[in-house]
This record gives sequence, structure tokens and C-alpha cells, in this order.
Amino acid sequence: MRPSQQEVLRPTGPRPFDSEAAMQFDSDINPDRPVPALIGNGELVTALGLSGYHDQSEDRTPSIETQEFVIAGRRLAGPHHPLIPFGRLERRLRIDGAKPIPLERFQAIHTDAAEVRTRVLYERLLESTRTLITAHRNCLVAETRITNHSNSDVLLEWGLRYYFGARAEKRVPGVSFRVEEAGCGVAVFWETPDNLGRVGLSSDPTAWTPMGSGAALDVARSLGPGEEMVVCTVISFSDRIGYQEPLAPGELEAELSEHAAWWSGFWSQSEVVTGDALVDRFRHAALYALACQATPWSVPPSVSERHYGAGALHDEYYPFMALISGGWSALARRIPYFRLSTLPEAMRRAHGTGALYPWSSTEDGRERDPHGHWYTERFHLGQIAACAWTHWLYERSLSDLEQLYPVIRECAIYFEHHLLVRDDRGRLRTKACTDFDESPGAVEAGPFTMGAAVYALDRACEAARRLTRDRERRIVWDGLARELRQNFPVDLEERRYTLLGGKPLHSSIMGYVVPFFCDDGSEFAQNSVRLVYERAKTEHGWKPGFSEEFDGSSWMWTAGHLGMAAGVLGEADTAWDAVRRGPLSAGQFLSPNERLSAEGEPIVPWFTTGCAAWLAALHWMFARVDDTGDHLLPAVPESLESFRFRGLRLSRGVSAAVKVEEGTLIYLSLTAPCDTRFTFEVPVKFVKEVWPAGVGRIVDLEETWRIQVDLSAGENTLVEGPVRVAPTEGG
Repeated sequence: MRPSQQEVLRPTGPRPFDSEAAMQFDSDINPDRPVPALIGNGELVTALGLSGYHDQSEDRTPSIETQEFVIAGRRLAGPHHPLIPFGRLERRLRIDGAKPIPLERFQAIHTDAAEVRTRVLYERLLESTRTLITAHRNCLVAETRITNHSNSDVLLEWGLRYYFGARAEKRVPGVSFRVEEAGCGVAVFWETPDNLGRVGLSSDPTAWTPMGSGAALDVARSLGPGEEMVVCTVISFSDRIGYQEPLAPGELEAELSEHAAWWSGFWSQSEVVTGDALVDRFRHAALYALACQATPWSVPPSVSERHYGAGALHDEYYPFMALISGGWSALARRIPYFRLSTLPEAMRRAHGTGALYPWSSTEDGRERDPHGHWYTERFHLGQIAACAWTHWLYERSLSDLEQLYPVIRECAIYFEHHLLVRDDRGRLRTKACTDFDESPGAVEAGPFTMGAAVYALDRACEAARRLTRDRERRIVWDGLARELRQNFPVDLEERRYTLLGGKPLHSSIMGYVVPFFCDDGSEFAQNSVRLVYERAKTEHGWKPGFSEEFDGSSWMWTAGHLGMAAGVLGEADTAWDAVRRGPLSAGQFLSPNERLSAEGEPIVPWFTTGCAAWLAALHWMFARVDDTGDHLLPAVPESLESFRFRGLRLSRGVSAAVKVEEGTLIYLSLTAPCDTRFTFEVPVKFVKEVWPAGVGRIVDLEETWRIQVDLSAGENTLVEGPVRVAPTEGG
């Protein structure tokens, strides 16, 4: 007999880690910072309330605005291009005719199976719900099991309400729909000016009925002692962009197996174990937030209308670095190729001279942000160029560079023609515009803007040289980049970078190190990073700047940005401290957020930018690729004596696996996609006593060894167990 829907809603497939607990994030983690529970597949995304469904609007539970279905790329008309409200699924419960009061609530996100499990205990009943969105199709599956644990009969009334096309209890103009019966379920047919589709609802073993604003499901029955009732609900979303047939009951088992296989593959890509429980667990939570919200186009700060409307911002730089360094190259490459696909619109906005990408871009390249001075920000063009160039650094594919060169080229042209000015002394700078810190308004020669201009011009020059393109133009780019480098605003007394005009200092002064790699070791860079580390530290991490509006707040991306910059400078202790303290600002479920307010409230829950910057900082401690080459173990502090990782990316498709115990490297392997000659640098302290004789060509650079090895396709174990010390050249 074929299993019922209820019987098959179980995690299937092997668990990717030994400890199930490491992949379970409970509501009793930071319960004083409540957030809804995230589920999603990068397109269909929602957040769940304490019922395991969307809480009723009158409950006003945290972030009630995010408790609705949205689908990335499905928007309404208007200047903000809002996401279509694909409805809310609210649960209703009565026991003996009265609304019961919960005695206990417990909720957990099981990231291995990407499902939310909710338990609500009442005086006479236990209600358990498991909810997920399938990884491979836009479909929600929810199973609720209600058990009578009392010694007497209970009259149970349980139901669901699906409300379509409304937001904040108001109908949204621009979308029309009709509701029809469809077998034992209901279909909602919807239309916007440029799209249409179908939402199908079905439940086993009961039926839905249409109602004016959506559909209703009601169950009323008497439960005897020990009896239980189980209802499994499936909601399928289909439209012109992603057509799919409604999910039939007999197909559910196979669909859940495919869902489990996708997530198992995702988690198996790489692993980092530092021995610090908070760091190791938070890596899972951060990756879960990214995977749920990595759209087919990019990785926005949040796939919700309430928070940034799923627009692609400069923030995508951080998810790109986190994903590509962690081995998720296919997800990461979406980001630069999205910018390639929307380049024509960006060039139109720049009037044909360069590319002016929107500050907050829709999937087709239109601006969706509200009116404000952030429209003058231009540093995001440098970060867009950085994603395209870094993709080349990792893949080393000239065909990829050929494809993405237009993005880098047009960003450089924009800086060249629209943003560079000379001051009254003839010094070349970027004109006044809003920089990374939006609080002071427009600033001349802002750190992020200056760094972005140098980066875009310099990398466009190098890309053109490699592709033998734009010979005359690249000479101009090279000259401009060199001149700009000489004019970074500095505080000569404090020997660090600064802002002009007496503007409050901000972590943006680290921008010359990361993300724009203009300075990877000067006294000015070191002092700038040290200033942020020491003076911006808070109880729960770091604030981004020194203006009053940041007082009392802790921003996870500041911790991540600090960790990235410190790692590049080789300040391993600072990088590790930034990584360890970053999750102190996490919310309930150990969820990432944009910031923790001075009142202790998580702002913008499940924010991808902050946790992605943190992930990149963690990964870069162990493996980093930059313009100078491949670096293994470049920023590991002495205090981290034992750790292991696998699957972290180096260039040319090579990934590394390392195990260190009590400061001694006991295992190192490099996995290559094909036979290749590969060169990397590694600190002497890890290899001098253990590198096997006769393996590779070694150049001693005093603090590091540069090692060149011939790799075969597949895994190449280079260090394993006790070995004989290898001779070196140059030292």
C-alpha cells in the first residue's frame, strides 16, 4: 500500500553530519530576541509564526509583515515594484468551543532537512506541526498532528485560512484573482499586468472550500483519550516564469526525497570545524539563511517585501565571497552573471557612457528603492566589478573573463567619466556623494568610493590586458588608478585613513583593504583596522561607525567586514576575535540579522549580508584567493590549535581539506577537477616540520612557503601522518 501524505513527511536521506543537534536551531536560543522561522528555496520564501503557520494578524507576533508567501522576481507595477503578496496561511484552533491558552511552545529549525518543527502543548492536547518548502519546486508542505493526552473526550475544531492578494490586511492593487474548487482542493487563479498563474491548495484527508478572499479548511471532530488527528496540506505555486503541475498526493514521497537530496548535497559541499561551538553552529545557521534566499538572479539582503523588497544591492558582494570561498560556485556565479544580464539597462541609465546599476535592483535591472540620498552612492559599482573579477580569480577561465569583461569595463568607464574630479589644488578625487556610511550625507573622496574607483579602473585595465582589448583606454585607466591611490584621505598624526570635512569616522576606512584591496599591509591600513576593532567594539560585536545613530547597536556585517580585513592584513588574532564575537548579535534560533538595536531587538531578521560577511571572514582564515595567488591557512591564530575543514575553495576548481591537531598539520589534501599544476602559499609554521620530501617545488619566503605541485584529477593527499622534512629553495 502506498504511504499516506502523513506517513512520508519525514526527513529522508543520510544526515550530512554526525550530530543532528548541530543542525537543529531551537526557539529557546536567544528567546528574548524573537523572530519568525525562515523557510524557502530561493524563490518561494516565507517566515512562520509560533503556530507553525502564519500567525493571525491580530496576534502581532514579531515581524508579522514577513509572514506571507513571496516569490522572487514576481512583482507588481509601480515605482517600488513590490513583490506580489502570494498570501498568508493562518491556523485556527478551538477546544470545546474556546480558544485555548498554550501551556508551552517549542519550535525548531532543522537545517539538515530544511523544515520547521513546532510543538504547542495545551492542557488537554498536543499540537505538532512540520513545515517545509521543497528545494526544487515552489511548493509548501505542512503536516499537523494533534493528540489528546487527557483522560476524557475533547471536541476539536481546527482549520486553516488562506488569504490571497492582501498585505497588512489590505487588498493590494494591481493583482486580480478568482477562487475555484479543484477536486478536493481549491485553485486561486491570479493575474498582474505582465504575469499570471495558479495557486493550488489541497489537504489530506479533508477538503478546502472557496471564500471571497481565498480559501478555508475546517475540521471538527471528537478525539478520545490517546486519539490523534493528522492533516497534511500542500500548496503549489505556478506561473509563466516557473510552471508546474499541482502536486498529486501520490507524488509527495518522491518530492520529499528529492528535497532531502538537494539539501544533503548542499551541506556536503564543505565543512569547517573550529572547536568553538558558537562559531561552528552559527556557520550552519548563516548558510541556511543564504540557501533559503539565494534567488535565481542574486542574493538580496532578504527575500521579503518588508525588508528591501528582495532587491539586489551592493550587499551581494558578501554572499558572493561567502559562497565561492565555501565551494558553492554554482550559486555564487549567479551574482556576476545577473549583473551581466542587466548590463544594457545599467548602460541606459548612464546614458551610454559606462554602467550605472541601480542602488536596489529588480531582476530586470530597474531601481526599486524609495527616494533618498542613497541614490548618489556609487561605490556599489566597484563591488559589482569585484564580483566579476573575483569570479575570474577563482575559476581562471578566460572564457568567463571574456563574458564578464563588459561588466568590469563599463563600471570603470562610469567612474572615469562621471565620478572623478580635481580639487582646487588639482588632486584627483571622487566627487561628493554618499559613501558606505549614509548618515553624514554626501562626502568628497569617501573611502569606499575612492577604493571602488581604484579597484574598478585597475581591474578593468588588467582584464583588458589579458584579453588584449582596449589598449588605449587601459593606459588611461592605469594612469587614473595610480593617481587616485596617491590621494586617499589620511590622518597623518594618527597614521590612518580618514574622512574629509570632519565627518564622523566609520568602518568604511577599512574599505581600502576589503573589499577593494588597495592596501594589504601599510601602517595606515593596520591602524585603521585596529581603530575599528578597539573603538567600535560593543557588548554584542561591533557598531559600524561613530556617529550617534549607531550608539548601542551591534551589526553582524561589521564583525564580518572587520574579520575579512584583519585576515587580509595577517592579523589573525583580530580576525578570529571578530569571527567569534560576530554571532553575539544573533537573534532567536541563532538567526542572523542586520543589527541588534540598542534595545536588544533584532532588526531585519534573516539578513544575508551580515552573516555572509561573517562566513567570508571565517573561510578566509583558512583559504583565500586574491590577485597575488592562493593562500592556505593565511590567518589562523596561535590560540586555535586544533581545527579541520574540507571543501573550501582555492582557484582553478581546486578545493582543500586540512586537519590540524595541537598546532601540527596532520592532514592536507587538494582535490582537483583535472590534472593541473598548482601553486599555493602556506605559513612555514604549518609545513616546515611535516612536508614530505620530494613533493613539489618549494620556495621559502621566510614566513611562508610557496609550493608548486602537480595534481591529478581527484583527491591528492599531500600530508598524512608522520613525514620527513622536505628541503627548500631560497632559505
